Amino acid sequence: MEAIAKTFKLLWRTRKGFEIRDMGDHMVLFAFPDVTDIDRVLQGEPWMFDKHLVALKRMEKSEVIRELDFSITSFWVQVHDLPLRSSTMAIAKEIVSIAGQVDMKASEEGDSNSFNFLRLRVAVDTSKPLCRGRKITMADRKEGWVRFKHERLPNICYWCGKLMHSDKECSLWEKSRGTLKVEDQQFGSWLRAPTPNPSRRTVIHVAGIDEEELRKGDGGQGDGVQAGSEPDQDGERLMDRHREREKGSPVGDVLADMAFPNFPDRNNDVLSNMEIIPTNQEFLNSVNKLKKQILRRSWRILMRRWLSLIT
Repeated sequence: MEAIAKTFKLLWRTRKGFEIRDMGDHMVLFAFPDVTDIDRVLQGEPWMFDKHLVALKRMEKSEVIRELDFSITSFWVQVHDLPLRSSTMAIAKEIVSIAGQVDMKASEEGDSNSFNFLRLRVAVDTSKPLCRGRKITMADRKEGWVRFKHERLPNICYWCGKLMHSDKECSLWEKSRGTLKVEDQQFGSWLRAPTPNPSRRTVIHVAGIDEEELRKGDGGQGDGVQAGSEPDQDGERLMDRHREREKGSPVGDVLADMAFPNFPDRNNDVLSNMEIIPTNQEFLNSVNKLKKQILRRSWRILMRRWLSLIT
């Protein structure tokens, strides 16, 4: 029990701690005083102890422990080898639904647009063999195979594909009396996938000339290449600042610093054109107008410097 406590104290880093009770029959009760800690732990599944899966189940006070079902655990499943025209979250959901129930809200909040595969949050039934992939029929009537890879996958039986026992404890192995060979395994380490590293994204956005000029006008730096970014981040930044301004935050200095960091005397000119906009459409129009003003004034500043150098 002490080893379990030390392990999950480091992994979970809860705000208010938790209590562990040994309930017998390989079951442990984790009692949390803070409900936010419970939600965060469940959202972080799967969890492992000594590389073995720790199946969690949220328990209500009215439930009987022995009647709880621990067969469902959520995994991040990577969908590989989808045809390019079919690489959408909607299609990926239909394909990966064979592996379990898909949590589309969590999946869409994931960082799938920055890699050459799609990631979906799937509630997997661990009492069944892990799903390796799915056969699909493409537009030209040819058949293809879409591979599934699982992030943070614990120990798995390579004979039957289940997570609840090891190779040597598998009934298939026991029935064979040791005659099965590695070549007979239907599952393998290729089911595992490392958690994607944001610094190693395989999809980037290359800014165009207009975006470069606008970024220079904002006083920004960079080479115009942004990993996994959207084309119009400047408008999004202004939108965020507008929301903060409505909350009463000191947005003025931030917005001014973004617009003309080297020319503080021009900040008032920019801020005088900003006002609280009651609707999103009106605010977007204001944002576009502000962008044009920033770009025009940046060019004027450059022209004045150039003329001063000539004279």
